[in-house]
Amino acid sequence: MRTVLFPLLVTLLLSGCATRKEIKQFQIEAEEIRASNARLEKKLDGIDSTLSAVSREVSTLRTESYQNSRVLEDRLDILENALREQGVRFSEITRRIERVQTTALPTIPDTSDTATSNRLFDSALLEQAKGRISSAIEGYKEYLEKFPDGAKKDRVHLNLGECYFAQKKYDLAIKEYSSVKEQFPTAMYKMALSYLAQGDKKTTKSILNELIEKFPGSEEAAAARRKLKEL
Repeated sequence: MRTVLFPLLVTLLLSGCATRKEIKQFQIEAEEIRASNARLEKKLDGIDSTLSAVSREVSTLRTESYQNSRVLEDRLDILENALREQGVRFSEITRRIERVQTTALPTIPDTSDTATSNRLFDSALLEQAKGRISSAIEGYKEYLEKFPDGAKKDRVHLNLGECYFAQKKYDLAIKEYSSVKEQFPTAMYKMALSYLAQGDKKTTKSILNELIEKFPGSEEAAAARRKLKEL
């Protein structure tokens, strides 16, 4: 810029077309232009520096992004391998479970006292239901001999009373009914009928009234009321 202005200034002086004031003003403007150019060049240098820094930052980010992507890919590969291994293990466990489920487990006989007592009771009850009273009595007696405190001993005494009543052995029936009359209204009612079968109406009425008092809402109590009206 300075090389352009100086020849122009010389030309103006030689031609006599410019006054000193104009020349001075021209010089001032030229200095301002040079200063402006200097500032512009400085700004351009700053922009170049900024662009260089941005370029380096972009390059760094690209490098880090690539590295991070590689790390992520490696982790995904590790995870996929782990899942694949777990899938294999799960399949193996599933196959083992299926083999266990399809394998018949050996039946272990129940030899407990409860199981034995239940079998004795059920067998005697079946004999009674089939009308084999003597066989049923033997089964119930065996139960009481082996399990005098068994869970079904009260029911056994009641059923023995029924068996003896069916055989018209009323004394034996009364004995069995009497032992469980507090538990079963049926026992008390059938005991009354046993006395009635022996001709003892007084005892029969006494037991029937006792039945009505102890089990007022039972079917046996209703039957006892009807029976009392007949006596």
